[in-house]
Amino acid sequence: MNSCAVSAAYFARGGRFDPLADSDWADNFRVTLDGVFQDMRACTPRMSAGGAVVNIASVAAMVEMPVKAGYGAAKSAVIGLTRTVAVTLAPRGIRANSLPPGFATTKAPDDIAGTVAFLASDDAAFITGAWWSMAGSPRNDVRHPAFLGGHDGETS
Repeated sequence: MNSCAVSAAYFARGGRFDPLADSDWADNFRVTLDGVFQDMRACTPRMSAGGAVVNIASVAAMVEMPVKAGYGAAKSAVIGLTRTVAVTLAPRGIRANSLPPGFATTKAPDDIAGTVAFLASDDAAFITGAWWSMAGSPRNDVRHPAFLGGHDGETS
């Protein structure tokens, strides 16, 4: 195994920070962050020099989403964990990057797949510890109902 793309999980239980239940907070991290950690721990020991890890984060990691407090925090942690893993695996010649896409449009899955393929390829051999935003226009994203409180914050 030379490349490994992990975790595109969407799990957003609860909502705003102030009434967020401890169990909802923990569930967001258990699925979103712990899943990425477990995936990387399972695949990276078998990877060789030139391998690449690409973790899927979310625009919620960089833009305040009051209705998804736990989700945004967990996706921010995915970016931080990925940067730490990049430094840890660098001596073995393995790269790790994260990709935080914005809200998907009909073309977005192809764009995301193409970016993952690039980050996993030899063409990106000098890129590690980075996050590649695919949010499109941040202005468009922050007008999405999920940012404005029009989404209930439950899993979909």
